[in-house]
Amino acid sequence: MTSSVIRTSELKKYYSDKTKALDGIDLNVASGEFLAVMGASGSGKSTLLHLIAGLTRPTSGQVLVEERDPSAMSDTALTRFRRRRIGLVFQKFNLIPHLTALENIMIPLLAEGKSRGSAKDRAFELAAALGIADQLEQLPDTLSGGEQQRVTLARALSLDPAILLADEPTGNLDSLSSQRICEILDRLCRNENRTILLVTHEPTVAVWSKRLLILKDGRLIADRPTSDFQDAHHLAAAYQETVEEELRSAEKERAE
Repeated sequence: MTSSVIRTSELKKYYSDKTKALDGIDLNVASGEFLAVMGASGSGKSTLLHLIAGLTRPTSGQVLVEERDPSAMSDTALTRFRRRRIGLVFQKFNLIPHLTALENIMIPLLAEGKSRGSAKDRAFELAAALGIADQLEQLPDTLSGGEQQRVTLARALSLDPAILLADEPTGNLDSLSSQRICEILDRLCRNENRTILLVTHEPTVAVWSKRLLILKDGRLIADRPTSDFQDAHHLAAAYQETVEEELRSAEKERAE
């Protein structure tokens, strides 16, 4: 039986004004799974990723990542755990502008105490795999959006994390660059057995995953294999139908 690398139980995140960012999420993610999370703005997608990564703490409930609770760790232990076990990729590339692509990729390796030589070797290895070996001496603002995102991805993979959390990684990219990133993520999952949790609003991106989660108003309203959908158009239609059905159910409850 495949073990769960991410588990949440009755996971809730409320803010001071009682806004329910997440309202009781139960989730099990197996090792090597590729999940996509869809939902409208404010549905709780990014909050879910932030809680799993330990970037914020839950109001109640629990997150376990490789059987460890990020919210129970000290800041130092959490930083070390996240750096070693979880790769983070965001819509904003968060590259340091005055460092070259090579130097940006080397940052986690040097922070982990690797020698400059071994860090450089690892960066070159990743850059070659991601198709950016020729851009390593360039500064971020001289690279295209797709190239910057691949630098970000290389940095996230530098310490060989088991889990990759990606929050709208294609949101700032053109369709061709977006396709390239999806191909890379698919390869990372299939060939390297990495667990990937991807937040997106794009059906053309979500269809690359193996499992689709749909959030609405902080609740998980659907959890389906993407093999249910013939293509991105069918996935988009199913997503819309699920959301509309949830709205109808909520209206019926209010009427009763």
